[in-house]
Amino acid sequence: MKGLLPVNISTASFLRPFFLTVYMVLLQSFFLNSGVQARPEFAVRHGFTSCTACHVSPSGGGPRNITGKAFGLNGYAPGPYSGQDVWSIDARGLFYYPEKPTVDRGGLGLMAGIVSANLPITSNEEGKAKLRAVLSHNIGGYPVGAGSPRETFLRWEFDRESKTSLLPQHIILGRFVPPFGLVTDEHRTYTKLQTKSTWNDLDAGVMFSGAPLSFLHYDLALVNGQKTAGAGMGVGDANVWGGVLNLRFLSPSLPVSFGLSGLHYEEGPGKESPSASSMYVLVNLKKLSSGFINAVLLAEYVVAQGWNSTINGFFTDPNYKATVAESESRGVYAFLNLKITQKLSFIYKYDEFSPNQSFPSDYYSRHGLGFKYYLGPNVFAQARWEKAHATHPSEDNGTGMGSEGATWAYLQMSI
Repeated sequence: MKGLLPVNISTASFLRPFFLTVYMVLLQSFFLNSGVQARPEFAVRHGFTSCTACHVSPSGGGPRNITGKAFGLNGYAPGPYSGQDVWSIDARGLFYYPEKPTVDRGGLGLMAGIVSANLPITSNEEGKAKLRAVLSHNIGGYPVGAGSPRETFLRWEFDRESKTSLLPQHIILGRFVPPFGLVTDEHRTYTKLQTKSTWNDLDAGVMFSGAPLSFLHYDLALVNGQKTAGAGMGVGDANVWGGVLNLRFLSPSLPVSFGLSGLHYEEGPGKESPSASSMYVLVNLKKLSSGFINAVLLAEYVVAQGWNSTINGFFTDPNYKATVAESESRGVYAFLNLKITQKLSFIYKYDEFSPNQSFPSDYYSRHGLGFKYYLGPNVFAQARWEKAHATHPSEDNGTGMGSEGATWAYLQMSI
C-alpha cells in the first residue's frame, strides 16, 4: 500500500516537529462525542474506551444513545426527549463570510436537517437489543446533501463490551462513516478532504469491531464503490473494493491516547489504486497538568496517494490540480479545545496540506481561532475566524477552499 510508506517530513513547518515529537513519545488513543458532531476529545477527557458508550456505531459518530445525549446537556436540565434514543434530530445552520465576499459564495444557509431512528429488532435474555436497525436521512440542507440518506445500517451485537476477544463484538452492514483517522464532521479540514473521508463521504459495506485487549479496539471495514456509499451505481463500481482498518489504543488511566488507520481501494487494471494512512494522538492536558490546564489537544498526520483528483472546490487553478492528481500528499491537523467554563470553550485549529511530497515547498496552511458556547441542552453556537495561505503561485491569493480564509458562525441543535 503506497499510502503506508515512510514519509520524509524534514521540510516540516513549525508545527510538524512538535507533532512528530508528541507522536514518538506518547502512545494511546481516540474519540467520541457529545453531539452528533463528532468530538474525539470526549473519549480522552472522560476516559472512555468504547465509542458505543455514547454512539450507536462502534466506530463513533452518527446517532447517539441516551448516554451520548446526556453528555450534551452541559449543566442544563434535560428536555422531554432526552431520555430516549429511538429517534433523534440534528439541525445545523451556518453564516459564512468568505475573505472575498463579492467573488465567492457566502451567506446564511441550512447545512443539514438529519432525522434518525434507532430501532431494536431482536433482544437477548436480559432484554438488551442484539440486532437493531439504524436509519438516518438528511431532509434538508445544502443541495449536495439535501434529500440524501446518511447512516443506514443493521447492527448485530455478539458479545458484552466488557469482554475482550479477537472476535468482533459488533458487526455493521449497510452505509456508514468510514472508520479512518480522527472522527470529525468539520468537512473543510484538509486531512479529511485529502483522503475523501469527510462527514459527507460515507461508505457502504460491512464493518467488524472488537477489542482483543482491554486497551485495544479495532474497526475493520470491507466496502464497495469507492465513496458512492450505495447512493448510486456507476460503471465499473462492482469491481471497486476497498478496506479500512483502524486501531485505537485506549486507557482510561492515561492522559494520552493513540491510533493508527489505513485504507486502500483496489481499482481495475491500468487505474491508480488510492490509499492512505493516518497516525493520530489525543492528549488530556488537564490530567497531564494535574488540573491546571483544562484542555484537550488532538493531532493527526496523514499520507495519501491518488486522492487529490477527488477534492472538489479546494484548488483555484484546475491545471495545478491536474498536475498533482495522482501525487502522494501529506497532511497535518491539530485541534485545541480549552474549556473556560462548563458551557464556554476556546478553540484553536491548524491545518496543513502538501499535495505533492516531491515539491514540499508548495503547501496550504490555515489557522483558526474561535469559541464554542452551549445555549441549551444539546444546543450550541460556534464562531471562528480562519486565515488560510497557499505558497504555489497559482494558488496564492486564490479563491479555492484551500487558500481562502473566512469568518463563520455555526448553530447546531440536537434532540
